[in-house]
Amino acid sequence: MDRTRLRRPQGARIAVIAVMGGLIWAGARVVAGAGSAPAGSAPVSAALNFNATALPFAGANSMAVGDFNGDGIPDLAATQYADGDGHQVAVLLGKGDGTFQPPVFYETGNGPYSVITGDFNGDGKPDLAVSVAYENSVAILPGKGDGTFGAAKMTVVATYPHELAAGDFNHDGKLDLALNGSSNGFLSVLIGNGDGTFKPQVAYVDFSGTSPVVADFNGDGKLDVAVVGRERVGVMIGKGDGGLAEPVQFLIGHLPVAQVVGDFNGDGKPDIAVASTNAAAGSGGSLSIFLGNGAGALKPRVDYACGVLPRSVAAADVNGDGKLDLAVADAGGNSVVIFLGKGDGSFQNRIDIPSGGIEPVFVAVGDFNRDGLPDLAVANAGSKTIAVLLQAPAGHSARVEAPAKL
Repeated sequence: MDRTRLRRPQGARIAVIAVMGGLIWAGARVVAGAGSAPAGSAPVSAALNFNATALPFAGANSMAVGDFNGDGIPDLAATQYADGDGHQVAVLLGKGDGTFQPPVFYETGNGPYSVITGDFNGDGKPDLAVSVAYENSVAILPGKGDGTFGAAKMTVVATYPHELAAGDFNHDGKLDLALNGSSNGFLSVLIGNGDGTFKPQVAYVDFSGTSPVVADFNGDGKLDVAVVGRERVGVMIGKGDGGLAEPVQFLIGHLPVAQVVGDFNGDGKPDIAVASTNAAAGSGGSLSIFLGNGAGALKPRVDYACGVLPRSVAAADVNGDGKLDLAVADAGGNSVVIFLGKGDGSFQNRIDIPSGGIEPVFVAVGDFNRDGLPDLAVANAGSKTIAVLLQAPAGHSARVEAPAKL
């Protein structure tokens, strides 16, 4: 699991939780009464400033942040999906000043969709896990600890696997995977063998879900999984042996595309933020906040207007006030929509930041220039770039630079 630690002036804290590569946060029934309280409907002038530099990169669909060579500088891994025509994952090693070395590409098979990082073979070095949609497989690329990776180990899984999440679901000290298949809609669990391979998948309820995230939603010390789909969030309680219970479902009322887990009200219980598109209703996107009750259930949602076409969401303490914030990639608005958290589970009006390109589909967070301020990496599908948005100190104006040569 990639829980990248960012440096921040003493007294402040940061939490980084990315979606579409779900990370651990420290007979189904539908729960009625999920209400909607409109808020944050209008963008405000940005109190945050970012300087954007775009790097040419075609087909980026998912990214993971990690320190792949052990130098204390955040690096990037990005899938080259390219509408199913790509066949590689790229690793960009950070230089520590917000720039990156030229990408090194590794073969994964056709259609690498999502990438996450974790130690899947138990050698203490970060590896990459990639869902390879058109190979019906998950690829594990073992990290060597110097920023390079070995040949992919392939495990056959459900048809067209998409998003991944990692966690130890059976308490054996080895990382396992949860993933969804786009064609059959099942949420599956792969129990890790500890060497980068996995036991045969176990498929659970057909939830037509996406974007699995992992947390202990009921406080029993066993990891659970939440997945979004069919206008609902489904929480599947872990049994501690690798198995999952049937999902308890909570209504969203929109078409969910991504989610992230975090503690948005500071009560020590995991909450969920879901980015959805309401394009069918012609009303743009929304961000739904579900506060957890610590017993496996979610409280009625609160909705925030969120751009035009949300595609991914990440959580981090962007402004350093010790409260968790949210960043949403808005493909329809060519922006990253930032919601600053109030610390009580609610959020301020949104701040729209230019994405540094066209059609942003993924956003990740890291301190790429090591100045203690969280920065953003944005995959822009339309302009075929990865934009690095370095946060400028208060009082500095933002700028956007043309694509740089790698």
